[in-house]
Parts: sequence; structure tokens; C-alpha cells
Amino acid sequence: RSNSLPPRSTPSVVTLYSTIIFDDPTYMKDKNIAQQPYRTYHYQLTSKDMLAWRTLRNDWSFGEKLFGLALIVASGSTLALLPEAWVGAPYNTRFLLALCLNFTLVYGLFRLIIALNDRRLAHRDIPHPRQFILEDWVDHLDERWDGGRRSIALEMIGKVLETPAHVYVQTHGPVMIIPATAFESSADKYAFASNLEEMSKEAPSWSRT
Repeated sequence: RSNSLPPRSTPSVVTLYSTIIFDDPTYMKDKNIAQQPYRTYHYQLTSKDMLAWRTLRNDWSFGEKLFGLALIVASGSTLALLPEAWVGAPYNTRFLLALCLNFTLVYGLFRLIIALNDRRLAHRDIPHPRQFILEDWVDHLDERWDGGRRSIALEMIGKVLETPAHVYVQTHGPVMIIPATAFESSADKYAFASNLEEMSKEAPSWSRT
């Protein structure tokens, strides 16, 4: 979508869809059926784009949380087995310092392992540069790449996150990543993200129910 889209205060998806159809010559004027997409975006993604998303996310999977818990339990048990001559009596100053140092090291180790795993998963998901075509049909998005395709309706869209380098569209499945290079300008990127977010709120989105 571009800055020429109707205002964000449009009351409903149906109204917005109809407005675009009858105002845009690329749409049929006698039926609410598009003959061709409203906008088409061409771009390339690499493992760096996937890594940017995995680094940005602030939620950990169940397995990652379980791994972190196991690290905490193991480090706590190790600290409890160390002699008092090394770590001090429970709850004295030396013991508390040892406890803080222990958990700091554990957290650092946890984040290091997560970062290495993120790199592995990003390379697994996009092992080599891949060309994408994204078609905006107003009521859904079609994403195509060599050997694959998926269609995402508005009601399947969750949060839409815009960053200087990407637009991330969360769905039931893998996140949709659109690099800034796909858009004509930063304003075009913002318009796409904000309008998609606004329109998806009109649908019974899985992430807001």
C-alpha cells in the first residue's frame, strides 16, 4: 500500500476494499473482485534478514525456556555444593557476590548459546539468497518464491512491526519479512505497515482475540 490509500479512519475493511476497487482502474468496477494485485513488491532475502528477526524477537520458545531453566538449576546446584571457604556462608556478602556472579555467567552463557542457535536456524531457513514476489490484494497477501507460495488473509495477520530495515508481519505460520529495499521510500514502507495493521484490526485477528 502507498500513501494514496484511504485514511486510516476508514470504518471497515469492506468499505476500504470497495473504495480501492472503485477508485483504482486496476480493479473491476462491476464486482468486488480484483483482476490484479493492488501493489506488487519484488525483493531478496538472505539469512541476515532472518537473523535480524530472530535477534529482534523478545520471546523464547518452550525449548529455549526449558534450556535456560536447566542452566539455572545446574548452576544453583553447583554453587550449593561449593565449600563455604570458597563462596562464604549462606547470605553473607561474599555468598551474595558469588551468587550474582554465578547468575551473570549463566545468563551470558544462555544468551551466547541462543545467539549461536539463532544463526544456525536463520541459515537453515534461508541457506542462500532467495527472490520473493509479494502481491497485495487488499484483503490478503500472496507471497511467492522459488519453489513455494503462501496466501495470508487479513484475519490470519497478527502484529505488524516496522523497523528501519524491515517490515515484519506475524502470522499463524512463519513471520513474513519484507526488507526496506522493497519499497519506494521510507514513507511508502510506513504506509504499507500502518495500513496493514489498521486493516487487520478490522478482521477477527488470532492475536487479538
